[in-house]
Amino acid sequence: MAIGWTMLGIGMLTVFIVLLSVVLLGNLLIKITNQFSLTIANSDIDTATSIPTHVRDVLKIVVEKETGGQGRIHKIERLNPTNDE
Repeated sequence: MAIGWTMLGIGMLTVFIVLLSVVLLGNLLIKITNQFSLTIANSDIDTATSIPTHVRDVLKIVVEKETGGQGRIHKIERLNPTNDE
């Protein structure tokens, strides 16, 4: 009976160590990838669009607030373009 409990403890410890190493290595890989990824400047919004500057600024503020500073606007595209352009 004692051998069973010993094997159970060793097995649970092994699984814990393996899962912990997977989590730690995953976090390390994410940090390394984020370090070497291309960084986009604050002017990542397409300035050639016909959207006014104040509207783009408001959109940028809302996206940063809602995503906790993690989200960025890469492209603004009208879903229903008008013919008045």
